[in-house]
Amino acid sequence: MVDYITWKDEKYPIKIDFAALDAWEEESGLTISQLGESLSPHKSICWFALESGHYLTGKELTLKRVDVKWLLGESFPTYQKIFMKSMIELQEQLSDKQPVTKKK
Repeated sequence: MVDYITWKDEKYPIKIDFAALDAWEEESGLTISQLGESLSPHKSICWFALESGHYLTGKELTLKRVDVKWLLGESFPTYQKIFMKSMIELQEQLSDKQPVTKKK
């Protein structure tokens, strides 16, 4: 499911998924477990999530990457909710996909 984030009265599709997190990890050289409490990485994560959301909805991404910090400035609580929900969903998906081993 794609979420939407609003900036300047426009709704933008955003999806924090494998593609977005993989792109962020590749660019930053960090893993999601190393994210920590810094806000700075969220600018990049948000950018890649916007790319993913736009790709999945077939919409053109008209924002510039530099705009992301202003988008987050206006909509950070919404982004935070989307981010936390996405992390929980990804964790649930990973735990559901764990192979079941039977004891002999």
